[in-house]
Amino acid sequence: MKEYLQECIDAYGEAINTNAATPPNKDLSVVNENSAKLDERRNKLFLVHIVQKLLHVPTKRSRRDLQVGIGFLCTMVKDPRLQELMKLWRMLQYIRGTIDLKRIVSLENNAKMDIYIDAAHTTHQEFKGQTGGCVIMGNGVIHARSNKQKLNTMSLT
Repeated sequence: MKEYLQECIDAYGEAINTNAATPPNKDLSVVNENSAKLDERRNKLFLVHIVQKLLHVPTKRSRRDLQVGIGFLCTMVKDPRLQELMKLWRMLQYIRGTIDLKRIVSLENNAKMDIYIDAAHTTHQEFKGQTGGCVIMGNGVIHARSNKQKLNTMSLT
């Protein structure tokens, strides 16, 4: 997996010399329509080489910390802008800093299971929300999921 992640970093084409503390910034779901559109070369780089590669990383295995960021970037592949390229750059900075991060799962206390679920409303440009949750058993996450909601909602009620 480490080699695969390094391929994604190298495919960016520019040196990534710094690390980010978190995968997405706080403005991950903010879309600026005035941001410049990407040229053909950068568009292909964004879509084909990096985002599609990253799409296979968190699926049901190793890097669940990348799910939300990659999910958002996948929604922007039709019309990526410079702003989204910068969000991808931050994601690659985070991957660079955590490339040796291991997934730890142990069943020392397998009688205890915790389930966490949360939702955020109107987080996406089209006023759709984000729902996520995880199941922890023992000393590790055994299942995690983050989805964009299909309906527009303003609150839980």
